[in-house]
Amino acid sequence: MNVKRVICLSANPLRWILLSSILSASLAAKGLPEGGEWLYDLYMGGSRVGTSRVVSTMVGEGRLETTNNIRFMLTRGARSFEVSLNARTVYRWPEGRPLDYEMTFVGGRVPTLITATFSEKASTIRVKTGPQEFTRQIPLEGDEYVLDNNFLLDHYLVMLASIPLDKGSEVHFVVPQLVQQSPRVFGMRLKPRGVQRFIVGDEEWEGLKIESVGDTGLRMDFWIDPEDRTLLRWTVPSQMTEVVLSRGD
Repeated sequence: MNVKRVICLSANPLRWILLSSILSASLAAKGLPEGGEWLYDLYMGGSRVGTSRVVSTMVGEGRLETTNNIRFMLTRGARSFEVSLNARTVYRWPEGRPLDYEMTFVGGRVPTLITATFSEKASTIRVKTGPQEFTRQIPLEGDEYVLDNNFLLDHYLVMLASIPLDKGSEVHFVVPQLVQQSPRVFGMRLKPRGVQRFIVGDEEWEGLKIESVGDTGLRMDFWIDPEDRTLLRWTVPSQMTEVVLSRGD
C-alpha cells in the first residue's frame, strides 16, 4: 500500500477559522477514476484531533462520486467539542465539474445541511439549520469547480486531478459553505514550478509543486504526484497550515 499525507485549510458556516492543521493520509488506489480510499489523520498545533476519509467511485459513464467523512475536535477558549461532516459529491468526469453536492455539518446543538446543484448556467445552494432555511442561486459560466471547506479534501483532489498543468491554469469555483456571506464565484491562479523535494521529519519526498494565489490574495502551495495527481502536500503560509504525507502510523 502506498502511504501519503495531505493538508487542508478550513472555514465553516459558523465562521470558525482553523489556523493550523496537518493531515496524514494513507492511499489505497492509483487515482480517483480507478476508485479507492484515502484515510487522513488530522492535526492542529501538532496534536492529533481527528480524521478525514475520502472514497471515490465511478457511478456511471462519465460520472465520478466522492464521499468524505470527517471528525475532529475543535477548541474555543476553554471549551472543546467534536465537529463532524459527512459529504457526497457527484462530478462530470474527467472534467471534474460538480453536478450534485450535499453535506451535513454538526458542530453544535443543531446540525447544518447544505445542498447544491450545478448546471452550466447556475448553481442553486440551500443551507438549512434547524427551522431556518436559506436558498441562493449563483450564475455560472459552466467551467466552475466546487471547493468547500472544513477538510473536504475530495474537492481539491478532483480539481488537481483534472486541470492542465503544463503552463498553469486559472480556475473558478463555488464555496457552498460561504454562500450566505459571499454568494459569488471565486478565482484562483495555479502555476507549476517543477518537481521539487521536501523534507518532513526525517523523510524526503518528491512532488510537482503548484503555486496558487486566489483573487482574495490567499496563497496556497500544492505538491502532487506527477503520475496519478494525488495530493502529497498542501501549505497555506499566511495561516501556518500544512498537509504532508506520512507513513500512516
